[in-house]
Amino acid sequence: MKQTPPLRAYLPELDGLRALSVISVLLVHATYGRVQGGFLGVDIFFVISGYLITRVIMREQGMTARIDLREFYLRRGFRILPPLIACLILAFALWNGPPPDRWPVAAATVFFFANFLPSEMLGSLGHTWSLAIEEQFYLVWPLIFILSMKQGLRTAAVIAGIVIASAIATRFGLLAAGYPPVLLYTFTPARTDGLMIGCLLAIIETMLAVRTPQRLVRLLAWISFVAIVTALFLAKRDTMQEVPLAFTLFALIAATLIFAVPRLAVRDPLRRAFAHPASRYVGRRSYGLYLYHYPIFRAAETYRHPGSLSNYLIVVTVEIALSLIATELSWRFIEQPMLRVKKRISWRNTRTVAVPAI
Repeated sequence: MKQTPPLRAYLPELDGLRALSVISVLLVHATYGRVQGGFLGVDIFFVISGYLITRVIMREQGMTARIDLREFYLRRGFRILPPLIACLILAFALWNGPPPDRWPVAAATVFFFANFLPSEMLGSLGHTWSLAIEEQFYLVWPLIFILSMKQGLRTAAVIAGIVIASAIATRFGLLAAGYPPVLLYTFTPARTDGLMIGCLLAIIETMLAVRTPQRLVRLLAWISFVAIVTALFLAKRDTMQEVPLAFTLFALIAATLIFAVPRLAVRDPLRRAFAHPASRYVGRRSYGLYLYHYPIFRAAETYRHPGSLSNYLIVVTVEIALSLIATELSWRFIEQPMLRVKKRISWRNTRTVAVPAI
């Protein structure tokens, strides 16, 4: 297998991008859709995930001349499953709708096929559809990437391009066949383009390895940032679902921001904002915050009085506060201990570089 050069281990600015993503999701739920484009926070997560997981694989190969799939999947398990099980328990404890058929819902959540169940059946675990798509992707992509790497990064890039094109073609085909657009939103073959655009970005960065002029980097960073923020406030999910290229274009904009922000001058205000300790704090806890906020928000709806602004403000404040508390408790007592276990089984434990969890 052709070796790739070692990659920079940790990009703190991406924690800031994670923070932007999870805050967007919280806003769309806390405002009952008034911040209507907040759902796109999930798509930013997809691009970041594809980008970082591919960098991790390439970095391991570059530093050890091998990739241990068993180790890779063990690391994913220690990172993903403990908080997810805690979220499952919390959701069942707080369930405020009709009693769920718990075994199918629990199995769909833990074994990552929640995106194939109706959202009304998932109830307080409805948000786990995105996690299911990511983990289905992680199950397949590392193996494909390793096999393609035997022919070089160019082959991996071509495969990534084919997957992106196939996702777009799937949306075109199913819409032309008359399938409801809403069904495509959680259908894995129609949603892999965001993840794969992130993977392709990591591959292209390594292939080219050229220094980008600072003026161009700054232009790309600020244009993509403004475009993303505008979309987060104005984009409509129904409209985007009906336009097969819409999610792909948004993912490309997100990839541009991911590429540009870490390359900005250190004193650039955008880079400083994304690398700020507060942004990094939220970003490192974004997985837990995404998991725990949804069952808490749904349970708190019992106390909502439509039409009352004061009641709305109180309920939303309590929802956010409880979500942050649950997230911090999970980070300290579940995620960090599991990350220490994960580190002990990682190839990195023989290195001096410390890499935050992905």
